[in-house]
Amino acid sequence: MNFKDQLDAIFVEESQIPQEFLLPEQIIQREYLSNGEMKQWDGELSEVSSPVCRCQRNCCFN
Repeated sequence: MNFKDQLDAIFVEESQIPQEFLLPEQIIQREYLSNGEMKQWDGELSEVSSPVCRCQRNCCFN
């Protein structure tokens, strides 16, 4: 199996994701876990790209 076939087998089309698992909007998370305690982050934020790939009509994007 070539690499493209392996990716195609891993990532499903967005329409196959159950509604309860779809995110309606971007998440801005300022809380983090440290030593078992949730803490608030008040510093600068950086954009993070998700490793999750969504496919629509044979076109995948992150």
